[in-house]
Amino acid sequence: MAGKILILPFLLISIGLISWDLYTGDSHIILIIISCILTVAAVTLRHWVDEKWYAANKIELGEYETKWLEKYFPYYSRISESAKSEFRTALAKEIYLKEFIPMGIESVPEEIKIMALAPAIQMGLHQSNKIMRHYNRIVYYIHPFITPNLQKVHISETDHEDGVLIFSIELLQAAYLNPQKYFNSALYEWSLIALENEFEKQEVKLLSKIEIESSINQSIGTLSDFLGKTADPKVLSKCIQSM
Repeated sequence: MAGKILILPFLLISIGLISWDLYTGDSHIILIIISCILTVAAVTLRHWVDEKWYAANKIELGEYETKWLEKYFPYYSRISESAKSEFRTALAKEIYLKEFIPMGIESVPEEIKIMALAPAIQMGLHQSNKIMRHYNRIVYYIHPFITPNLQKVHISETDHEDGVLIFSIELLQAAYLNPQKYFNSALYEWSLIALENEFEKQEVKLLSKIEIESSINQSIGTLSDFLGKTADPKVLSKCIQSM
């Protein structure tokens, strides 16, 4: 948030100078170039600024969010009190640093942010600044969606090049409210990210098809239909071993 505030004045100055020159015929090319350079610099440094601001102004997870974790995130309920405190601190930081982009809704509710990010904290991905800085935007559609990268209706997607995760709120919520029936798409996408970026050096134990399907309570084929692509057995094995 602080990083975005830093960008705004330089962006407005650049737009104002360009608009003024177009309207009056004046030329402020040097000032326009300087303001554009400062805008680019602010965009480049925004994550650094946000992290520094957060370090100086620690934000705690609210009571509502903490109760949500206790009720709907079994991993959180199993860990020690000190581990819970560390989990909440890491989650609050990532919620602050991430950019949440709602599609078809006005804003993203706090529990929906938690649903997407809690599995990343569970796997310890917050310990890698490189990974969490890169995968910095989370897009939410209400229902399953189609994207330019995947022309089939699906419930989640990760664009590794742009560092964007995309989720269907409908199916993401279902995975937490009825985990026996619906697979957690956030867990799948963060497991994919962990493997793609070689986050953990130890090899993932590849489970058999029977082991995977008994753990996720559905066939790999059914899950593949939801994902819009073939579900990767290695990623699923990683998901199961992270539960």
